[in-house]
Amino acid sequence: MSIWTRVFLLQIVMTITILASIFFFHHFADNLEGQFDLLEYQTIPTVIELDAMHVAELGIFAATNRILLMRQISDHQKMTREPGTHNRAISPSEVHEIYELQSKIEDFQKALKRYGILVARYFPDETVFLDTASEEGNRLISLSNTLLDRQGVPEGTAFAREIEEKFEYVKHQLENSILDAEKNELREINEHHENLEEMIHWINIYAWGAGFIVIAIGVLVSFFISRSIIKPIQHLARATSRLSQGVFDVDLQTDRSDEIGSLTKLFQEMVEKRARVEAAIQEQLHFLRVLMDAMPYPVFYKNMEQRYMGCNRKFSEYVGYDREYIEGKMTSDIISKADALVADHTDSELLATGGVQIYESQLSRKDGAIRDVLFHKATFASSDGTTLGLVGSIIDISDKKQAERELLEARDKADSSSKAKSTFLATMSHEIRTPLNAIIGLNEHLLEDEPDIQRRRYLEIAKDAGENLLALISDILDLSKIEAEQLDLESIAFDLPELIHQIVRMFQPRAQKKGLGLVVQMAPTIPVYVMGDPQRLRQIFLNLLGNAIKFTEHGEVMVTVERGEGEAIHFLVSDSGIGIPLEKQEVIFQPFIQADTSTTRRVGGTGLGLNICQRLITMMGGCIEVKSEVGKGSRFRFTIQLPEAVEQIGHVERISAKLDNAATHVHPIRILLAEDTEENAIVVRAFLKSTPHQLDVVEDGVQAVARIQSGNYDLLLLDIEMPIMDGFTAARAIRKWEKEQSLKPIPIVALTAHAFQEVSDKAIEAGCDAHITKPVRKKRLLETIHHFAAVGDSDTFVARMHT
Repeated sequence: MSIWTRVFLLQIVMTITILASIFFFHHFADNLEGQFDLLEYQTIPTVIELDAMHVAELGIFAATNRILLMRQISDHQKMTREPGTHNRAISPSEVHEIYELQSKIEDFQKALKRYGILVARYFPDETVFLDTASEEGNRLISLSNTLLDRQGVPEGTAFAREIEEKFEYVKHQLENSILDAEKNELREINEHHENLEEMIHWINIYAWGAGFIVIAIGVLVSFFISRSIIKPIQHLARATSRLSQGVFDVDLQTDRSDEIGSLTKLFQEMVEKRARVEAAIQEQLHFLRVLMDAMPYPVFYKNMEQRYMGCNRKFSEYVGYDREYIEGKMTSDIISKADALVADHTDSELLATGGVQIYESQLSRKDGAIRDVLFHKATFASSDGTTLGLVGSIIDISDKKQAERELLEARDKADSSSKAKSTFLATMSHEIRTPLNAIIGLNEHLLEDEPDIQRRRYLEIAKDAGENLLALISDILDLSKIEAEQLDLESIAFDLPELIHQIVRMFQPRAQKKGLGLVVQMAPTIPVYVMGDPQRLRQIFLNLLGNAIKFTEHGEVMVTVERGEGEAIHFLVSDSGIGIPLEKQEVIFQPFIQADTSTTRRVGGTGLGLNICQRLITMMGGCIEVKSEVGKGSRFRFTIQLPEAVEQIGHVERISAKLDNAATHVHPIRILLAEDTEENAIVVRAFLKSTPHQLDVVEDGVQAVARIQSGNYDLLLLDIEMPIMDGFTAARAIRKWEKEQSLKPIPIVALTAHAFQEVSDKAIEAGCDAHITKPVRKKRLLETIHHFAAVGDSDTFVARMHT
C-alpha cells in the first residue's frame, strides 16, 4: 500500500467519523422530536376531550341545579296554597330543563366515549374508571326518563326528594369520577413527562457515548494509519539526527513496499555509502594527521575567524601547548600580544586577498624563548571557490639568523680584511710601480740612444725584468679585483680583426727569435666592429699567446677566429709545444697552479694567467677548454659573446682618425707637471727632450693650482698622490676657479701608479680629461700630449689610458 493510499484512507476514515457523528446527532434530534410529538399527540386530544367532559359536566350540574331549584320553588308555592299537598305534576319548564339535562348528559357520554377511546389506547389502566363514569351517566339518563314518564302523575315531596338524592349521588359520583379521571390523567401525563425526561437523559448519555465511541474509533483508526506513516518517518528523522552527529550504526531495514519503504531503502544505501565515505575520510584524515605529525616543521590551520582549527604535533611542541588547548583559540592565546598583532594583521591581509604569503617574524613561545621564524601561509577554499581559512607552516630560522649575523660579522671582517688587502695591494702596487716607472722609462730612453751592443743587452735584460715584475703586479691586482667583484668590463665598439693582428704583431719578434711560425686564420664571416672590452680581450690573448710561445720550441703557434651561433665568437690558440699531462689539465686554471712544478722547470711564471683568463671569459658570458697531449702541443679554445656594433662604427673611426692625425698637427705647448717624485719627473723630462714642448715641474697640488692660476699653460700632467694637496683636490680646485673666472678649461691628464678602475673613475669625476697608469710609456704619453697639442683641435679628450 502506497503512502498516498494510506493518506487517502486516513482522510476517508476521518470523513466517515465526522459524517457518522453528524448522522448520529441528527438521528438523536429526530428521535427526541418524535418523542415530543408523541407526547403531544397523546396529551392534547385527551386534554381536549377532558375539557369537553368538563363542559358537559358543568352543563349537567347547571341543569340539575335548575331542576332542583324549580322543584323547590314549585313545592314551596304549593305548600303555601295547599298545605299538606306534596305531590304535583312536572311543569313544562321542568320538562324543558330535564330535556336539557338529558342533552348535556348525552354530550357528556359522547365526550366520555371519545375520551375513553384515547384512554383505552394510551392509558388502558383507566378503563375501569371510565366504565363507572359511563354507568353513572346512564343511571342519570334513566332517572331523568323516569321523571319524564311520571310527568302526568302527581308526585309528592318524597318522590322529588328521591330523585334529588339519586341525582345528587350520581352527580357526586360523576364529579368524583371526573376528578379521579383528571388526577389519573395528570398523573399519567406527569409520568409520561418523567419517562420522557428520563428517556431524553439516557438518549443524551447514549448519544454522547456513541459519539465518543465513533470518534474514538476514528481517532484510533487515524492513529494507526498515521502511525504507519509517521513512525518510519520518525525513525528516519532519528537516523538522520544520529547521522548528523556522525553515528553511522543505524538499522533502517523495512519490508514496506510503499514510498516510505523506497525512501528508507535509499536512505539506508545512502547511510552505507556515507559510512564508507566517512571511513575513507577518516582514513584520509588519519593519514593526513600522521603525515602532518611526520612533518619536521610546525604546521597549523585556521578558519575565517582566525581561530586555530588544528595543528600537528611539531607545532604543539614548538609553542608549548597541547593540541586540545590550541584548537578554537586565537593567536593571542598562544603567543605574546605583540607577536599576535603582527600575525593577525598578516592573516587578515591573506584572507582578504588570497594567495600565498611568506615573511619573517619573531615568535614568543610558552617558555618565554623568542625565536626567529619564517612563516609560509596560504588560503584554502571550498569546491565553489569560497575561502574557508588558511594553512601555515613555521620554519625556525633562529640558527640561520644567528649564522647570518655571524656571517655578516665575518663578512664585515672579511670586507675589512679585503679592504685592508686592497689597500695594501694598492699601496704596494703604487710603491712598486713608482720605481718601475723610472726603471722602465729610463731603460726605454737609454735604449734609444745606446750604440754599444753589450750595454744594450744589459739594458734589455733590465727592461725585461721590469716588464715581468709589472706583469706579475698586474696579474695579482687583476686577481684581487676579480675576487672582490670590483672588476668592471667595458662595452665599447672596437675593430676585432685589427685588435687580433696588433696582438699577433706584438709577439712576432719573440716567435721569430725562437724560430716559430705565428699564423692567424680569420673566418670571412667575422664582423669588423663589435661591442666588448678590447683591453680584457687583449689581456686574454697576451696570456694564451705568451704561454704558447713560451712552451713551444719547434713548429708553430696558430690563432684561429670563427663565428658561432648568434653573437658568439670562437677563438682558438694552438701550439706544437711540450703539451700538458691529462692529470694536470683539470687544475691548470686554478690560481698559482702550473703544469710543471718541479725545481728543474725550464720556464718561469706565477700560475695566475690561465686563472685570470678563465674568470675574464666567464665574465664575458663564455667558457674556455683545453685539449693537450704531452709532446704534441695544446689547444686552448674559448668562446665569448661579442655583438656586432654597426651604429658605432663612425664614432670608432673618428677617434682613430684623431689619434692617427694628432702627430701631423702638433705645435709647441707649455706643459706643467705636478710630480713629487724626482725620478718620475726625470723620466717625463727625458721623454719630452726631443719634442718642442716646454715643461715646468712642481712638487705638490697647492703649487700646481697656483701656477695654473698665475701662468699660461696648455696642459697639466697631474700626479694623484702628492703631499699637502693630492691630485683629486687640485683638479677640483682648478675646475672651480676656471668656472668662477669663466675661463676655458685646461686639459688635465692624471698620472697615477694605482691600477684600480675606481681610481680612474674618481680622476675623471674630479675633472681630469684623461688617465695614464704608471709606469708611463713614452709612446702613450706622447700620443696623449700630441692630441691636446693638435692644431685646431679643441675637443675635450676623455679616455682612460691603461698599460
